[in-house]
Amino acid sequence: MTSTVLLISDDQVLKLCLQEYLQTDYTIVTNSEKNVEVIILDEPQESHLQKAHQQFPHALLVVLLPQEKSLDFKHFPVKFLEKPFALQDLKKSLTQEDKSSVLVIGNFKLYPSKRRLVHSVTQAIEYLTEKEVDILSFLYHHPNQLFSKEELLKQIWNYGPTMTTHTLETHIYRLRQKLTPDLLVNQEKGYSLCL
Repeated sequence: MTSTVLLISDDQVLKLCLQEYLQTDYTIVTNSEKNVEVIILDEPQESHLQKAHQQFPHALLVVLLPQEKSLDFKHFPVKFLEKPFALQDLKKSLTQEDKSSVLVIGNFKLYPSKRRLVHSVTQAIEYLTEKEVDILSFLYHHPNQLFSKEELLKQIWNYGPTMTTHTLETHIYRLRQKLTPDLLVNQEKGYSLCL
Protein backbone atom coordinates (compact mmCIF):
# COMPACT_ATOMS: atom_id res chain seq x y z
CA MET A 1 0.00 0.00 0.00
CA THR A 2 1.45 3.36 -1.02
CA SER A 3 1.54 6.41 1.22
CA THR A 4 -0.64 9.39 0.39
CA VAL A 5 1.26 12.65 -0.08
CA LEU A 6 -0.48 16.02 0.06
CA LEU A 7 1.28 18.72 -1.99
CA ILE A 8 0.71 22.33 -0.93
CA SER A 9 2.29 24.89 -3.24
CA ASP A 10 1.31 28.01 -5.18
CA ASP A 11 4.01 27.18 -7.74
CA GLN A 12 2.14 25.13 -10.37
CA VAL A 13 5.34 24.12 -12.19
CA LEU A 14 6.89 22.78 -8.97
CA LYS A 15 3.66 21.00 -8.07
CA LEU A 16 3.47 19.27 -11.48
CA CYS A 17 7.15 18.34 -11.36
CA LEU A 18 6.81 16.79 -7.88
CA GLN A 19 3.59 14.99 -8.84
CA GLU A 20 5.23 13.45 -11.88
CA TYR A 21 8.37 12.43 -9.98
CA LEU A 22 6.62 10.96 -6.91
CA GLN A 23 3.57 9.34 -8.49
CA THR A 24 5.33 6.03 -9.15
CA ASP A 25 5.87 5.47 -5.41
CA TYR A 26 3.12 7.54 -3.77
CA THR A 27 -0.53 8.51 -4.16
CA ILE A 28 -0.37 12.28 -4.76
CA VAL A 29 -3.22 14.59 -3.77
CA THR A 30 -3.47 18.37 -3.92
CA ASN A 31 -6.40 18.87 -1.58
CA SER A 32 -7.26 17.48 1.83
CA GLU A 33 -7.81 13.75 2.09
CA LYS A 34 -8.69 11.65 5.13
CA ASN A 35 -5.56 9.50 5.26
CA VAL A 36 -2.64 11.75 4.42
CA GLU A 37 0.68 10.30 5.65
CA VAL A 38 3.01 12.98 4.25
CA ILE A 39 2.52 16.70 3.62
CA ILE A 40 4.96 18.65 1.44
CA LEU A 41 4.60 22.39 2.07
CA ASP A 42 6.27 24.85 -0.26
CA GLU A 43 7.52 28.00 1.55
CA PRO A 44 4.81 28.06 4.25
CA GLN A 45 4.32 30.48 7.11
CA GLU A 46 4.44 29.13 10.66
CA SER A 47 0.62 29.34 10.81
CA HIS A 48 0.40 27.03 7.76
CA LEU A 49 2.50 24.45 9.60
CA GLN A 50 0.25 24.67 12.67
CA LYS A 51 -2.88 24.26 10.55
CA ALA A 52 -1.49 21.28 8.59
CA HIS A 53 -0.37 19.58 11.79
CA GLN A 54 -3.73 20.12 13.50
CA GLN A 55 -5.57 18.69 10.51
CA PHE A 56 -3.21 15.70 10.10
CA PRO A 57 -1.40 15.15 13.44
CA HIS A 58 0.18 11.85 12.35
CA ALA A 59 1.51 13.07 9.01
CA LEU A 60 5.18 13.71 8.29
CA LEU A 61 5.68 17.40 7.44
CA VAL A 62 8.34 18.23 4.86
CA VAL A 63 8.91 21.94 4.31
CA LEU A 64 10.62 23.34 1.21
CA LEU A 65 12.40 26.63 1.96
CA PRO A 66 14.59 28.99 -0.09
CA GLN A 67 18.22 29.31 1.05
CA GLU A 68 17.80 32.70 2.69
CA LYS A 69 14.72 31.75 4.69
CA SER A 70 14.48 29.72 7.89
CA LEU A 71 11.83 28.77 10.39
CA ASP A 72 12.79 28.19 14.00
CA PHE A 73 10.06 25.68 14.71
CA LYS A 74 10.14 23.62 17.90
CA HIS A 75 6.52 22.65 18.56
CA PHE A 76 6.53 19.34 16.67
CA PRO A 77 8.85 17.45 14.30
CA VAL A 78 9.24 19.00 10.85
CA LYS A 79 11.78 18.19 8.14
CA PHE A 80 13.22 21.15 6.23
CA LEU A 81 14.62 20.81 2.71
CA GLU A 82 16.55 23.76 1.31
CA LYS A 83 15.90 24.91 -2.26
CA PRO A 84 17.24 24.09 -4.74
CA PHE A 85 17.19 20.38 -3.86
CA ALA A 86 17.70 17.17 -5.77
CA LEU A 87 14.49 15.21 -6.29
CA GLN A 88 16.26 12.11 -4.94
CA ASP A 89 16.89 14.00 -1.66
CA LEU A 90 13.19 14.79 -1.37
CA LYS A 91 12.25 11.15 -1.94
CA LYS A 92 14.90 10.06 0.58
CA SER A 93 13.43 12.38 3.23
CA LEU A 94 10.01 10.79 2.66
CA THR A 95 11.27 7.23 3.04
CA GLN A 96 13.56 7.59 6.04
CA GLU A 97 12.49 5.52 9.01
CA ASP A 98 12.46 8.48 11.38
CA LYS A 99 9.16 9.80 10.07
CA SER A 100 7.49 12.14 12.49
CA SER A 101 5.42 10.01 14.82
CA VAL A 102 2.82 11.61 17.02
CA LEU A 103 0.86 9.77 19.68
CA VAL A 104 -2.47 11.43 20.50
CA ILE A 105 -3.31 10.93 24.17
CA GLY A 106 -6.53 12.70 25.12
CA ASN A 107 -5.91 16.45 24.74
CA PHE A 108 -2.17 15.86 24.43
CA LYS A 109 0.19 15.01 21.59
CA LEU A 110 3.32 13.05 22.45
CA TYR A 111 6.33 13.51 20.15
CA PRO A 112 8.58 10.59 21.19
CA SER A 113 11.62 11.63 19.14
CA LYS A 114 11.52 15.14 20.63
CA ARG A 115 10.48 13.91 24.12
CA ARG A 116 7.74 16.53 24.21
CA LEU A 117 4.15 16.43 25.37
CA VAL A 118 2.08 19.27 23.89
CA HIS A 119 -1.42 20.23 25.00
CA SER A 120 -3.58 20.40 21.86
CA VAL A 121 -5.56 23.45 22.99
CA THR A 122 -3.14 25.59 25.02
CA GLN A 123 0.02 24.46 23.15
CA ALA A 124 1.74 24.19 26.56
CA ILE A 125 4.85 22.01 26.30
CA GLU A 126 6.03 19.48 28.87
CA TYR A 127 9.51 17.99 28.47
CA LEU A 128 9.78 14.31 29.28
CA THR A 129 12.62 12.02 30.27
CA GLU A 130 13.49 9.08 28.05
CA LYS A 131 11.88 6.64 30.49
CA GLU A 132 8.70 8.74 30.72
CA VAL A 133 8.44 8.53 26.92
CA ASP A 134 9.07 4.77 27.06
CA ILE A 135 6.30 4.30 29.64
CA LEU A 136 3.76 6.40 27.72
CA SER A 137 4.65 4.80 24.37
CA PHE A 138 4.33 1.29 25.79
CA LEU A 139 0.97 2.04 27.45
CA TYR A 140 -0.24 3.88 24.32
CA HIS A 141 0.32 0.77 22.23
CA HIS A 142 -1.64 -1.27 24.81
CA PRO A 143 -4.55 1.09 25.54
CA ASN A 144 -6.90 0.45 28.45
CA GLN A 145 -4.90 -2.63 29.51
CA LEU A 146 -3.84 -2.94 33.12
CA PHE A 147 -0.13 -3.65 33.72
CA SER A 148 1.31 -4.53 37.10
CA LYS A 149 4.38 -2.81 38.49
CA GLU A 150 6.42 -5.97 37.82
CA GLU A 151 5.27 -6.13 34.17
CA LEU A 152 6.19 -2.50 33.52
CA LEU A 153 9.57 -2.83 35.25
CA LYS A 154 10.32 -5.81 33.01
CA GLN A 155 9.09 -4.07 29.82
CA ILE A 156 10.70 -0.64 30.40
CA TRP A 157 13.78 -1.39 32.54
CA ASN A 158 14.22 -5.12 31.88
CA TYR A 159 14.19 -5.74 35.64
CA GLY A 160 13.63 -9.24 37.00
CA PRO A 161 10.70 -10.17 39.26
CA THR A 162 12.79 -10.10 42.46
CA MET A 163 14.02 -6.52 41.94
CA THR A 164 12.64 -3.98 44.42
CA THR A 165 12.57 -0.31 43.47
CA HIS A 166 10.33 2.75 43.58
CA THR A 167 11.55 4.02 40.20
CA LEU A 168 8.29 3.23 38.41
CA GLU A 169 6.12 4.92 41.04
CA THR A 170 8.28 8.07 40.79
CA HIS A 171 7.96 8.17 37.00
CA ILE A 172 4.21 7.54 37.10
CA TYR A 173 3.76 10.29 39.71
CA ARG A 174 5.60 12.80 37.48
CA LEU A 175 3.69 11.73 34.37
CA ARG A 176 0.34 12.11 36.16
CA GLN A 177 1.34 15.70 36.99
CA LYS A 178 2.09 16.39 33.32
CA LEU A 179 -1.01 14.61 31.99
CA THR A 180 -4.46 14.66 33.51
CA PRO A 181 -4.84 11.93 36.18
CA ASP A 182 -7.84 10.39 34.39
CA LEU A 183 -5.62 9.49 31.40
CA LEU A 184 -2.88 7.65 33.29
CA VAL A 185 -4.76 5.54 35.78
CA ASN A 186 -3.03 4.26 38.90
CA GLN A 187 -5.00 1.34 40.34
CA GLU A 188 -4.22 -1.08 43.13
CA LYS A 189 -3.32 -3.84 40.65
CA GLY A 190 -1.38 -1.70 38.19
CA TYR A 191 -1.36 1.09 35.63
CA SER A 192 -3.17 1.79 32.38
CA LEU A 193 -3.56 4.53 29.81
CA CYS A 194 -7.20 5.33 29.12
CA LEU A 195 -7.71 6.26 25.48
